[in-house]
Amino acid sequence: MPVMIPEEKMVDPILEQLVATIPLVQELLIEDVGFAINSVDKNVAYFPGRALKIYSKTSYEIRPGDPMHPGLMGYKAVRENRRLVANIEAGKSVYGIPYTVVALPIHDDSRATVGSLVMVFVRKLADYKKEPRLFSAKYGLDDVVGTGEQMTACKARARRIARSSSTVLILGETGVGKELFAHAIHKESSRQGGPFVRVNCAAIPEALLEAELFGYEEGSFTGARKGGQVGKFEQAEGGTIFLDEIGDMPFNMQAKLLRILQEREFERIGGKGVRQVNMRIVAATNADLETLIRNGRFRSDLFYRLNVLTLTIPPLREHPQDIPDYVDHFRGIFLREHGLSTTLSPECVAALSNYDWPGNIRELGSIVEKVMFEAEGRTATVDDLPRHIAELANRKKPSGTSENSLIAKLEQFEKEEIRKALALCGGNRTEAADHLRIARIRLYRKLKKYRLS
Repeated sequence: MPVMIPEEKMVDPILEQLVATIPLVQELLIEDVGFAINSVDKNVAYFPGRALKIYSKTSYEIRPGDPMHPGLMGYKAVRENRRLVANIEAGKSVYGIPYTVVALPIHDDSRATVGSLVMVFVRKLADYKKEPRLFSAKYGLDDVVGTGEQMTACKARARRIARSSSTVLILGETGVGKELFAHAIHKESSRQGGPFVRVNCAAIPEALLEAELFGYEEGSFTGARKGGQVGKFEQAEGGTIFLDEIGDMPFNMQAKLLRILQEREFERIGGKGVRQVNMRIVAATNADLETLIRNGRFRSDLFYRLNVLTLTIPPLREHPQDIPDYVDHFRGIFLREHGLSTTLSPECVAALSNYDWPGNIRELGSIVEKVMFEAEGRTATVDDLPRHIAELANRKKPSGTSENSLIAKLEQFEKEEIRKALALCGGNRTEAADHLRIARIRLYRKLKKYRLS
């Protein structure tokens, strides 16, 4: 049954996730069980189903009051006249946060046990809130580096998207910062107080992905955890779930994801009932999903559901003017983390700015770290760069050809090739992209850049 939450007794949703991981609470949170979260500065109660009605009546009885005291740590059970009056689990911690659980029976007028009140004693919430959050966004839009025209426009669009509650699809090559923008969208949204749950669809084995996403009930398969497991979608209740590498999701799982996108409901593995969930879905991929659809590897109906609000992150080679800012950003990180105080010469930064960066910002960060380590305590020069970058920087320009005129000629050649491809394919942009052997997203950018219809 869904948990009924009295409006005046709301609790931090992250603390809610903490409680969901405590084994004793999971075992007792059945239909007729409620639980309370207690601390020095807040007392919050949750009562699902019939337990809420029982607790609200004057006929309930919780005896005695003393077992609720945290001083009874270490006892598994407290009995009075051979009758169980409390079950205590103490000296435990989850995600580094200590807790004590006290389960008290609820009795009706005939003194029959009709439910349980589970109390979770966490250390003072003010201290807890200083801890790094279990499920929280780490970055905001102010943490996104880049002041050039493209990155400024990208951040402005992300801020607009954050104000909506619609599904988001983030597109971009590997290493451009798709996850960072997902964090920022959550942090700028009205759901910022809720959890931010990350799932890498490519990193979880196919056999485990369904259990990770949807959770499972106890006994649903061999090796299932006692009490079952809460899935990622349930963990994202009231917040955002980030599905990274969505293009690598197994085809048979895509139909199940489609249902939760459409109806915001799902079933646990081995479950008998449908569960509702209130969350926002942000997905990301470096793949061309339309090509995957044509190849039968991605469902078109899922694509249409995901492709509501789209945010395309430009590759680093398209905004090289931001590279000096990225270099300064990474230098600050490696100074704090590793104590490296290396500076980079202007020629070194210029060489980095002239490189194409197929691995984008992630590759740039790795190179800056390597250079700072190799040239520790002095100023790094072009010779400290990896050979393929240094050789490109040292390569002489052709005589009589200025850099600007060469770039202009290359752009003119590219423009003509795109025009020819469009004419050959009858204006079909997807076929033109295939003919040119570039991603469709990249072709769109080129069409906009050269103002080709």
